[in-house]
Amino acid sequence: KRVDEVANEYGRINFLVLLETDIENYSVGAFINYLKLSFRHFNKWNHMAIVSDQQWVHKAYDILSPLLHGELRGYKTSEFEAARKWVSEPFN
Repeated sequence: KRVDEVANEYGRINFLVLLETDIENYSVGAFINYLKLSFRHFNKWNHMAIVSDQQWVHKAYDILSPLLHGELRGYKTSEFEAARKWVSEPFN
């Protein structure tokens, strides 16, 4: 819901995702809901930072990145502050 509010108010979205779970604990339903959200606001994405130490997460987003508007960057959890700073930059 908050993403919808930001998209409506600002017309652009900066987004930070912190994933700290192993693949066996990652819900397929949650991933599908995330994809729905991503494509509902397809042309409004600006910066999307994905923070995770799971290699599969980085590979999945590497595959999805060319399909999304805006810029997507992957970070390790030790780089959380760098991700937060980058995603907080003003809209392009």
